[in-house]
Amino acid sequence: MHLRVAFLAIFALLPASPRSACASSRCTCTFDMPGADTERLTEAKLREASAVFLGTVVRIDTAATGPIVAHFAVERRWKGASAESVAVVVREAPRGPSTCEIDVRLGESYLVFALPRGERELQTHRCDGTTLGALAGNAVSTLTRLGLRVPEG
Repeated sequence: MHLRVAFLAIFALLPASPRSACASSRCTCTFDMPGADTERLTEAKLREASAVFLGTVVRIDTAATGPIVAHFAVERRWKGASAESVAVVVREAPRGPSTCEIDVRLGESYLVFALPRGERELQTHRCDGTTLGALAGNAVSTLTRLGLRVPEG
C-alpha cells in the first residue's frame, strides 16, 4: 500500500507533456532529464507540433515591445513548413529574463518544433524540442527513421 502511494506521489510530480514543466520559474524540460528516452520524446514532440524542420536563421525581427520573430531558410522538413522560409516567434518580449524561450543567432541552424500561435503564426519554446542543429543528430535520425522527411524540391 505504501509503495502504491509513493508511486502515485512521484507520478503526480511528472509533467503531463514535454513542455509543461516550463511553466514554472525554472525551465526543466522532460527531455533534459537524465535517462530521458529521446526517441520516444522526439515522436511525442512531432505529434504535438504543427511544423518540424531544420533551418538556418536568416533574419531576426525585433521591436521595443512585442515578440521576437526568427525567419528560417528551411533546409529539411518533416511536417508542415511547406514554404522555403518560415517565420517563428521565439521570444514573447525582447527584454527580461527567460528560462525557456529560444535565443537564436543569425546564421545558426536549428531543428525547430513549432506550435500554432493564433491563427497564422508559429511559435517555439525550448521545451517543444527546438535545439541547435549541431546538437540535433539523434532527433534528426529518429525523424528520418520514421520516414517522415518531406522530399526536397
